Amino acid sequence: MHEAHEVKYWTKELGVDKDKLQKTVGNSAAAVRKELAA
Repeated sequence: MHEAHEVKYWTKELGVDKDKLQKTVGNSAAAVRKELAA
């Protein structure tokens, strides 16, 4: 996720901060959903 709006969306959507998001899934939106979605 290279765009600020993407980071903002995913951190809000999944209730995590930017650091946790990056450490968990890197730049893959599909991995974000898989790893952090409830």
